[in-house]
Amino acid sequence: MSYLKALRQEAPDIFKIFGPLLISQYAQIANGIIDTAMAARLGTTDLGGVAVGVAIWMPVYMFVIGLLISVLILVAQRHGAGDKQGAVDLGHQGLWMGGILGVVASCIIIGLSQYATWYGADASLMQASRAYIWAVAWGFPLGAMAVSLRFFCEGQNVVFPVTVMAVIIVFCNAVLNYALMFGKLGAPALGIQGCGLATAISMVILFVLLTGYIALSKNFVEVRFMRHFQRINFKIIKQFFTLGLPIAFGITSEYLVASVITIFISTTTVTAVAAHQVAFSCMMLFFATPAALSMASSIRVGNLWGESHHEQARTAIKGIMTLSVLIGGAFTVLMLVASLPLARMFSTDMAVVLLAASALRFGAFFQLADSIQVCLNGILRGVGDTKIPFMLTAVVYWLVCIPVGYVLSGMPLPWGLGLSADVLGIRGWWLALTITLFIVSLLLAHRVRNTFWAFREPSTEPVSVAG
Repeated sequence: MSYLKALRQEAPDIFKIFGPLLISQYAQIANGIIDTAMAARLGTTDLGGVAVGVAIWMPVYMFVIGLLISVLILVAQRHGAGDKQGAVDLGHQGLWMGGILGVVASCIIIGLSQYATWYGADASLMQASRAYIWAVAWGFPLGAMAVSLRFFCEGQNVVFPVTVMAVIIVFCNAVLNYALMFGKLGAPALGIQGCGLATAISMVILFVLLTGYIALSKNFVEVRFMRHFQRINFKIIKQFFTLGLPIAFGITSEYLVASVITIFISTTTVTAVAAHQVAFSCMMLFFATPAALSMASSIRVGNLWGESHHEQARTAIKGIMTLSVLIGGAFTVLMLVASLPLARMFSTDMAVVLLAASALRFGAFFQLADSIQVCLNGILRGVGDTKIPFMLTAVVYWLVCIPVGYVLSGMPLPWGLGLSADVLGIRGWWLALTITLFIVSLLLAHRVRNTFWAFREPSTEPVSVAG
């Protein structure tokens, strides 16, 4: 079957999952924008405190989410196999795992906030950041449990209600910020601490909404999920960690690569750093779309694999990859023709805008490569293949992207070797990122082919659930 025909056949099923997930992704982005915009009204120090605070807690929280993606994958497989009780068992153990990880993550970010001044951070900035982080930390345990419940729902194709809740949380976060930061609606004026508390309360509200929905919805009435309690099952928890750790480390690795690149650029000029941040912000604005498609592919392929509909899974993969190329291609064209207007959205400094626009044009094909590789990763996660993709991605990022970007950007080399920084500058880093992602895409495409097409009966089976 041709790729376009596969897309036409699979489009209804894919978009039924992909559409709501996309809205959820942009709802999360909206929360960050709201926090930044409202913190800016408090002053530069508080705005900086939020920025530093997010830089501390977000990687830790993303690591937790990476681990909990294993709940989504295994529930999708059990749902596809028609094993409702197995999905329920996974859901209960996911709650245990989310709660424990949330408590540990809270302790970690509170600890990190106490010692950030060791790395030279401004004392007043860190005082503001510490108040923000302490407030956010209270929401982590129920927040992580909410993520687990979300994945429990999405793994069974119950996606739209979760999206509605995500939009409700955006509204709640905005109202809570307004009340708690500025002392409105009868609340005390807590400043930056109010911003963190609003985030924590929003996490709790999402947990309450998901709990209520699962308890009352007809989608879960047969399994009576909220009407009985299961003790912790370490065998299932081990399965979660086995499957989820490579995903969590992969997400963290990508964050670290981005941080290392930013640190290298920070040794050049302020304009270069600002331009790189503008280009990175543009890229992240578009990344939500392939990220949502990647998660949709994990759900769709996981369901079909669990049902043992192997041929239909291959058709779904062709449709998903065709859509990923179309999305990546559209964003690439947008980067090439509208780089200047996009850069102007994030800066008014013309020197920064021009350099950022140039970087966007150099990195335009980054969008195509990134869309392909993130969807390939999602497809492999759908059948529980996480270790090898993580190793392939990490090796290429650290052994290709960093060295090649270092050279192309004109960073200093021994004996005066290397390019001049005037040749490419930060554009060299974006060119290296693009090259890296195309290499990763080729490697992952080869693995997808071997997994789904090399043998008529694939060797990878859904992970069994311990009773």
